[in-house]
Parts: sequence; structure tokens; C-alpha cells
Amino acid sequence: MLGVDSWAPYGVFKPKFIFSIGRGIETPLSLDYCTINKSRGFFAMILVNLDMSSKLPNQLLVERPRSAFVAEVECERLPPSYSACKMIGHAFSNCKK
Repeated sequence: MLGVDSWAPYGVFKPKFIFSIGRGIETPLSLDYCTINKSRGFFAMILVNLDMSSKLPNQLLVERPRSAFVAEVECERLPPSYSACKMIGHAFSNCKK
């Protein structure tokens, strides 16, 4: 989920712009219903294909021609993973390696 404060520049909630912010994380796939219909307030949810082996950002600096702002990034519904074995879908307590 991308959180954007109310002072963010005009046009931030247009799908094209949200997808460009999503590319700062990885490969954007789709927007959720509330984001498309602008019914959530100052948050946009975007489905992003992630590389789970790399560190996920919690903020992105979004630069525009005449301004810049920080977008907070919150990742939801991530599967459990254990960094020692680099496997996704289980935690340390369930690791068989």
C-alpha cells in the first residue's frame, strides 16, 4: 500500500502515476478497486510482483519536475520467509534445513 499525504501534488492518484511509483519497488501489476475509484482517501493500493530476496523499501522519494515528496510504502500479505535458507513460505520454526 502506498501512503501519500494530503499535501502531495495534484495528479498523484492517477493510475499512470501510481504505476510509476510502483516501478520504484518492482514490477507493478494492478490497482485495487478502491484506488481506481478514489474511495480510500489518501492511500493507493497496488499489486506489485516482488523479488523476495531483496530488501523491501518502507519509503520512496517521488520526484516530479517542480516538486518532490516521500511516499510511505507498506507491504501487506507477504508470505513468511526465513533468510538463512532463502526459502519462502515458512519461518525459522518450520525450517527443515
